[in-house]
Amino acid sequence: MTDRYTDAPPVPPRASRTEWYMGIAVETARRSTCIRRCYGAVVVNSAGEIVSTGHNGAPRGEAHCDELNTCIRKQYNIPSGERYEFCRSVHAEMNALLQAGRAAAGCTMYLAGFERLTGAPSYDPPCLMCSKMLVNAGIDRVVVRTPEGLGELDPQELYRQHLDRVIAKVSEK
Repeated sequence: MTDRYTDAPPVPPRASRTEWYMGIAVETARRSTCIRRCYGAVVVNSAGEIVSTGHNGAPRGEAHCDELNTCIRKQYNIPSGERYEFCRSVHAEMNALLQAGRAAAGCTMYLAGFERLTGAPSYDPPCLMCSKMLVNAGIDRVVVRTPEGLGELDPQELYRQHLDRVIAKVSEK
């Protein structure tokens, strides 16, 4: 007779809270209906409670890109990080903030994404529109994956960086 406790494979070390929330963000990203990139967001309050989650996908009642098997931005060769107004999806950050409402104030957002076709991690920070929403919602910090591991972003600083890039681009013309 075997003892299920002593014959069991070793248990991996306990995940830190950050690793746990990022794991939930990755799993949430698996709900994405985008055919290019899948993102998941988790909003966590200061007590460590999950307030909301969100993934990128078409607005309620609209056809999803994976159902249509087409991406408007890809059709028109719009580069990554540009012209998000042509994207059918509501971003994961926006969906998580919509679900959280005012409870998002003072929270941390954990954001993780991956490429749909390859499964490779995506390291893009929140876009300009999402950064504005993060600031207005009162999110204190955003934890993201980077090629080196995990990083933290200040929503206000992220918004200012986006704005500086937009102003510089417009000034070039």
